Amino acid sequence: MLIPLAATLVLISGGSERLRWSVSSIEEIDGPSTYLTIATAMSPDGAITGRSGSTQTTEGWHAFVWANQDGTQQCLDTGFTLSVGAAINSSHMVAGSV
Repeated sequence: MLIPLAATLVLISGGSERLRWSVSSIEEIDGPSTYLTIATAMSPDGAITGRSGSTQTTEGWHAFVWANQDGTQQCLDTGFTLSVGAAINSSHMVAGSV
């Protein structure tokens, strides 16, 4: 009798977790020959950071911040060909590398 009850509790709690998520598209940053976006971290309110760009060395990777209300914004990387957002807080401040 305990085994079916435990299985039911797992299904109920798992169901509520699935219902609180929504699916959104992360747009690529607006750069020449940008064709790949990789997310690396998410803030508590759902903003995402990572890198977007190309494996071509002339284009490189550029850190971005994505929020559902603002879309994708490129992080200021002062023209470096490689920047990556590695962590993001609830204020959407990004830590990473260039």
